Amino acid sequence: MDDEDIVARVGTFFILIASVLIIMFVTSDIAASEMQRIAELNILMKGMHKEPIRHTIEFDLFFIGVLLGGLGIFMRRTAPSPAPSGRFETWKKMRSGEYKDEQAQKRAQRQEENAAKRQARQEEREAKRAAKKNKDNQ
Repeated sequence: MDDEDIVARVGTFFILIASVLIIMFVTSDIAASEMQRIAELNILMKGMHKEPIRHTIEFDLFFIGVLLGGLGIFMRRTAPSPAPSGRFETWKKMRSGEYKDEQAQKRAQRQEENAAKRQARQEEREAKRAAKKNKDNQ
């Protein structure tokens, strides 16, 4: 493995960890707002006049996730671009018009092959008929 390859892989790992941390931050925010809503409902239902429990949102997760994501993108940037896989080669040919030309050439080639096969079958039939006539005449 090259050093560039390892650096790019570590960058991908950092991006993955960053996305997990940001997802955890979002879920902590949702959970904190839900917990506060439930606590307020309990206070209203029980008639208590206490201050509702405040749940903290984990901003540390967000900031660490952003830092790791930025570092990962910076490290991933150095990776060489992969070789083209050719998955959309047909689509590109169709858009450029080469596909129609290629298909026309294939169709012409198939027609020539089929014509040659028909000619060979016709010659075989004629040869069988001629052999049968010679056999009947003798």
